[in-house]
Amino acid sequence: MRLAAEFTDPDTSTEAAPVYVDPVNVTVRVTRPNGTVAYNGPATKTAQGHYRFEQVAEAEGRWYYRFEGQGTYQDAGSRSFFVRDTPFHSS
Repeated sequence: MRLAAEFTDPDTSTEAAPVYVDPVNVTVRVTRPNGTVAYNGPATKTAQGHYRFEQVAEAEGRWYYRFEGQGTYQDAGSRSFFVRDTPFHSS
């Protein structure tokens, strides 16, 4: 799975013209469907204000993740996604 987050300046950004900013630290937390933490650590910066994290989703069910920015530009956002078993992958 590839998870991504964007951080923008709320004072100067518009939907048509986002102004991307870098928080001092960006972390990501990923939780498996059984509630255990799969990852809790730094995200990878790919460009100004753009961060990502990649991991294999090895279990079927609803996964949760949260990106958090700390420092000058603070923000956080949580989302989820669902993994279904297929004939191409055995659990």
